[in-house]
Amino acid sequence: MVWGFEPASRFGPFRPDGDFVGYYEQLDANFDSMTPDEQEFYGNSKPAYRLHVCQCLLYEHGTMHGEKRLFRAVEENEWPREYRINRRYPRLGSFMQITGMLLVVDVALKELIEKLEPGIHQFRPIRMSYKPEELHPGEFFTMMIGAFLTSFDPQQSEEFKNIGGCYRSNYFNQINASKLAMKRLQFLNCHLWRERELKTPEFFVSDTLQDEIRKAGLLMPDMYRMKEVLNSAWAVPRANGFPER
Repeated sequence: MVWGFEPASRFGPFRPDGDFVGYYEQLDANFDSMTPDEQEFYGNSKPAYRLHVCQCLLYEHGTMHGEKRLFRAVEENEWPREYRINRRYPRLGSFMQITGMLLVVDVALKELIEKLEPGIHQFRPIRMSYKPEELHPGEFFTMMIGAFLTSFDPQQSEEFKNIGGCYRSNYFNQINASKLAMKRLQFLNCHLWRERELKTPEFFVSDTLQDEIRKAGLLMPDMYRMKEVLNSAWAVPRANGFPER
């Protein structure tokens, strides 16, 4: 089965209110060390370089969006190192979205993901702090999802909208999740991914990973089971033997 979930829309354990420590200065130093040709690639703009790095941590490498620069692998000196939280939370989620929509997971979720999909996703340690000398208990990692699929089937789905070829659930909840069809053969043997065409929900996990998360008692955003189909409705055979379109 497929389970979908959305990042939190309000500050809390899944979206801690805060900002990076020293990250913008780190990226600016990277920019200053570039050759003139490399700086020209970013329009001689430090903000454009920062934005590009942030998007490379989120989106599928080899593709591009509005800025018209191909997303690429992230260099070691382009990962954030510390995130300063503005208020104390009794417990942070195992899956979080922070400034710039970057993803952070705790060590327990990281280990589950790597056990099921070794080498697919990238992780780097990040300090989660309240003050310079006070860290939130536990280990945390920035995560870059490495799997992007095209498994959404609009022909067998309901309750969604199409905006320029990108599909979104009208309102993602338990009822509407069951009306969004996902093609099993496209996500077979995948456990964590993003979709290229379906933008809401943003994240997808397999039945196996969802079960492991539940058994481990991890604190996660609400995950809803989605509809699973074997084949696209475009390929359903008709009586004359040709697909119905």
